[in-house]
Amino acid sequence: MSDLEVTVLGPVRARRGGEDLALGGPRQRAVLARLALAGGRSVVAERLVDELWDGDPPRSATNTLQSYVSNLRRALGGPVLARSGGGYRLDVDADALTSVRFERLVDEATRSAAPLGERLALLDEALGLWEGPALADVCDEPWARGDAARLEELRLTAVEARFDLRLEAGEHSVVVGALDAAAQEHPLRERLTAQLVLALHRCGRQPDALRAYERTRAHLAEALGLDPSPELARLAAQVLAHDPDLALPAAPLGRAPTVAERPAATDAPSTSAPQAPRPEIAPRRAPDGHLPLPLAVDERRARTEFVGRSDVLADLRRDWASVVDGSRRMAVVAGEPGMGKTRLAQQLAAEAHRDGAHVLWGRCTAEVLAPYQPVVEALRTAGRALGPDASRALVAAHPVVGLLVPDLAREDEARSPSEPASIERYALLEALLALLGDVSAARPVLLVVDDLQWADAATLSLVEHLLRSSDPGRLLLLATLRRPAGRATPDLDRALAEQRRDGTAEVHALAGLDADEVSTLLDHRGVRLDGEASEGLRRHTAGNPLFLEALAEQGDLAPGRVGALPDTVRDVLDQRLMALGDDALGVLGAAAIIGQRVDLGLLGHITDTSPDALLDVVDAAVDAGLLVEDEEVGSVTFPHALVRQALLSRTTRNREARLHLRIADALDVRPDWGDAPTRAQHLLAAGRLSPPDRTAAAALEAGRRALGARADQEAATWAQRASDLLAAADAPPPELLADVELLRATASRHLGRRADAEAAGARALEVARAHALPLVLAQAAQEAALLEAGVGFGFGSYDEALVARLDEALAALGDHHPAERAQLLAWASLARGGQDAHLVEARALAAEADGLSAELSGRPHVRALALLAQRIAHLGADGLDRRLALGAAMAEVGRGWAEMEVIGLCLDTVDRMEADDIAGSEQVAAQLRTTAAAYARPGFDAYVGVVDACQALVRGDLDLAARRSDEAVRDGVGSLGPSALHAWAGHQYLLSWERGEVTVHLDQVRSISEEFPTMGVWRAALAVCLVAAGDDAGARTAYAPLVAGRHLTLPTTSPGWYTTLSQLAEVAWLLDDVDACAAAAEALEPMADRVSVTGLGAASLGHLRRPFGLALAGAGDLDRGEQELARAAARMGEVGFRPWQARALAGRAAVLARRDGPGDAAEARRVRAEAEAVASEVGTHLDLRPAGATGPSDAVSA
Repeated sequence: MSDLEVTVLGPVRARRGGEDLALGGPRQRAVLARLALAGGRSVVAERLVDELWDGDPPRSATNTLQSYVSNLRRALGGPVLARSGGGYRLDVDADALTSVRFERLVDEATRSAAPLGERLALLDEALGLWEGPALADVCDEPWARGDAARLEELRLTAVEARFDLRLEAGEHSVVVGALDAAAQEHPLRERLTAQLVLALHRCGRQPDALRAYERTRAHLAEALGLDPSPELARLAAQVLAHDPDLALPAAPLGRAPTVAERPAATDAPSTSAPQAPRPEIAPRRAPDGHLPLPLAVDERRARTEFVGRSDVLADLRRDWASVVDGSRRMAVVAGEPGMGKTRLAQQLAAEAHRDGAHVLWGRCTAEVLAPYQPVVEALRTAGRALGPDASRALVAAHPVVGLLVPDLAREDEARSPSEPASIERYALLEALLALLGDVSAARPVLLVVDDLQWADAATLSLVEHLLRSSDPGRLLLLATLRRPAGRATPDLDRALAEQRRDGTAEVHALAGLDADEVSTLLDHRGVRLDGEASEGLRRHTAGNPLFLEALAEQGDLAPGRVGALPDTVRDVLDQRLMALGDDALGVLGAAAIIGQRVDLGLLGHITDTSPDALLDVVDAAVDAGLLVEDEEVGSVTFPHALVRQALLSRTTRNREARLHLRIADALDVRPDWGDAPTRAQHLLAAGRLSPPDRTAAAALEAGRRALGARADQEAATWAQRASDLLAAADAPPPELLADVELLRATASRHLGRRADAEAAGARALEVARAHALPLVLAQAAQEAALLEAGVGFGFGSYDEALVARLDEALAALGDHHPAERAQLLAWASLARGGQDAHLVEARALAAEADGLSAELSGRPHVRALALLAQRIAHLGADGLDRRLALGAAMAEVGRGWAEMEVIGLCLDTVDRMEADDIAGSEQVAAQLRTTAAAYARPGFDAYVGVVDACQALVRGDLDLAARRSDEAVRDGVGSLGPSALHAWAGHQYLLSWERGEVTVHLDQVRSISEEFPTMGVWRAALAVCLVAAGDDAGARTAYAPLVAGRHLTLPTTSPGWYTTLSQLAEVAWLLDDVDACAAAAEALEPMADRVSVTGLGAASLGHLRRPFGLALAGAGDLDRGEQELARAAARMGEVGFRPWQARALAGRAAVLARRDGPGDAAEARRVRAEAEAVASEVGTHLDLRPAGATGPSDAVSA
């Protein structure tokens, strides 16, 4: 097998004899990669399965793994993948694995005492094995991330070691370009920066060397809020001082110091490489004497876009404007690390410089290297830009300044050793003040002091001196201040307080970005987020730009996800955490497990910490920015989720589970410490430490709370969790099993998942029957009724299974539990309420429920359900007045029960329309839309869609009607089942009537009328379709059961009475059926002032006065028929029922033509023309009967 090679140093590949082998799909390649990383050791099959499928393997995973292994064996050409115990291993030579060979070569090169050339050759060979990022095609898999990062770190270490050797060989001018690229690619690796600085210095490029150092210093400050290591800072100081020791060969930088080490004194000749001649570097200065921007400002601004901060920037601009006008001020920008304080200072600096100001920039460091450090740095940078002659001339007027910046002064201006220190300090302050005054005489000066929290006492004295001086000078001292600082800053706090009191300084607190700014920031990074996602990330990070950019770079932008923290974020947070000590970290770790908001009583309880000791920990954490005080006394919160995440990452899983259980136990004793979902979450997180029954019961209660808060998806999730827990329990309580299934059924119904709701309800019913649980049986029957009963759109269906289930529950309940019995009686009535054949029984059950509920106190929802049953039982034309009265009472007691609120409003809309209160109906419809939208349930959206479609149809907006009807069936079929389809079918029927295409639904209407033979409305609809198809005999047969002689057989108690009579009168008039017309006219006369509407507003055929007029005319009373049709047209014109207004006009024209009295023909033509004009406006087809059919026509010839 010596010619086989397997590599993960790039994409996963295998070669034999230099030829690539076909390794199959991604998961199969992942098997090979995982075994290669094991380096010949066995990996158990269970672990492979778990890692390959990220902890969620399918049942067939083991067989699939075996298939992958078999395929790889064939591809690799032999038994290379060996079975070992319960797993697999790669049976190859170690050098066949490039990752193993790479590590061996690097180890030999870095440990060997061989000649430099041999060590360099080993590193070249090792790095030559790389073909791209490690594990490139699987590096995003959780199991691969750690190894990919480890191998990349080894590669970079090898790269750095190779640069060390080449620098040692004197090849600084050869490698400087590659070093520059490497240092910019990895700006946080100080070793690369040190190598680059050394190489540039040896090439005679000291300014470039210092720029490289400054670039890294600025990036460390911006990204992590850190200073460079002392070693790197000393190297920069050596370069600045032209230390001759740097010309010697550098000691290997990996041994610890990153600066050149001074060799021991020896008489041997120097082995340093010859130094290249130092070129003259022209000063970086504008021709008019305007100082250029400091390098830190230029370099850092180029990397990031400036986002947000408009309010604080506006304040700073006002401060700057006052300075330009002649004042001297200080502005402090304060905020936590990563908030963008320095970036904001850069923005103002760039603007001020663009307007002609001098900008000086200096920074304080945690380790004070020299007094007045930020001012010294600023002056040195400015002096280098001016060039030696100009800077010496400037300092010559203030020679004491040469004490601070000797490289700007002439050699003869050295400090006199006899000068008293106190006089020297005062003179120095005065000299610096005078120097800044000179500089600001021609141009205003912006002096930026970064990281003021680390200012030494001398710097603070200088700041106070600058601000209190009465000397002229236009100066804004802009300081950035880290809060929390990481250590006590009493001198700074005192100085700032005094300056704010004097009115010479102002502190601007820099908060996090808002959601829009988060979106803009990430947009510049190529990440597009919607408003909700941006707000989630804002909460997750408190809008900290550093954290946001780090998460974006890592590709981890899911707010709820607890993954590995980016290195930059972790380093910032670890600095704060490690300063607190182990005991405090333990308490904060427990706080993180409690949650984002922490009750101090609960925290003390689970950590056994006394109140005083706990407050000490909390105070320290607040000072460190790890906690913030809550508005409510006794609670604290984490400033953002990443602090909590950092603490959680420090806690072992076993300890975390134990703490979760302790928290849940505490919440049992003190519920005020947390709500039901919180308790359930902690029990779930406790895992096996909590019995499944206990956790499931907690999940059930959390789900019920979610339902009450209208969080239906959350309730469904809790139900699923509870169900999964009980499935793993040995003998779960049957009541708990049933309650969980009922919760799932309810949540699924609310979400429009009808099949899931049916299945869960059936399981609950099964448990109730098996264990004789009458109350559970009643609840299961009620849930089935909510899903199936005639409270949707169609009232003609009769579900025998549902009726039987309700009757069974009533029998099991007996006379006990009056509230539950009243509910079941109401549902039993509702299940029968849509059928004429069962109407008497339905009304009797509704009356019993009404009486029983009226005796109950404190159960308004039971009363609301009983009132609903009464309304449905009296849906016929005879029940309008009663329904109107019941509606007001139902609205009063139904508040808070979503179904009762929404269905009640639907019925109110229908009842008011029926009563010809069109304005009132539309007002209730608007209230219905608002109420349904608040609950956000598909079934409720369907109710609204049906009402909207009905109103659009009756007004002639056919496109809107079609769209809302389609949306209603889409939303309703998952929640309301066949009822939604019946409503949609009714809409399609009416739409086709309006368009003159009613015959296309003939087969469908015939099928429905056969399915529901006692529903008169579909018999009448079939007759309409047959007339339109020219089958007059068929039409007569269809409606024959509705008429006996000159009387109607359909009672006024029938729910579809109005629309049945409207269609019957239409057809009878067209067929010249005098008896049917007389029967219709007799029945319609007392109802003529009403509107023909049915269902929960599913269908309306306009005002009943129109079919009443047609029936009168068809029965022979042409005079009165014509008058009623005229009244109908006028009324429908008033309320906007344009299609039916047009039909009333057309009907009147036809009656006039038939009467044929004096002037009737002309009037008929005029009225017909008016009808056609209205019909044309709304797109309505007037003539139902086909042209040329025998019998009276509804058309009038021109």
